[in-house]
Amino acid sequence: MLRQSDKRTFSGEADLTLIELLAVTLAVLFVAYLLIPRVYSGPANTKAAAAQSDEATLSAALHQFHLDCKRYPTSREGVAALLRAPATLKKDWKGPYLTKAVDPDPWGNPYRYSESNDHFTITSRRASAADIVDAE
Repeated sequence: MLRQSDKRTFSGEADLTLIELLAVTLAVLFVAYLLIPRVYSGPANTKAAAAQSDEATLSAALHQFHLDCKRYPTSREGVAALLRAPATLKKDWKGPYLTKAVDPDPWGNPYRYSESNDHFTITSRRASAADIVDAE
């Protein structure tokens, strides 16, 4: 037998119906569905970010080379000139400008370097046009 103190009373205002609970759950899931792709960009964007970081590192080293040698490495010398002094620049070269050889891009391809008229371009074979670093 239940005593008066064992009875539970609920007001109708505080109860959630099953439909309301399902609606709230669906709303939360829908918001998560919209936000998760923006928060987690996945491996494709990670590779592009790594390539951009590598290109920025190369660009900084090339600018330092330019400050010391009064020019960028020629397309023929390439980024190897950042590690070893070209024969024509033994006097001005103050490198090495990188601590190690340039690794391939995240897709396994070498970075492309070209120089013309005191400008250089570094590209990755799989990079889109937006990922090209063009320095002046």
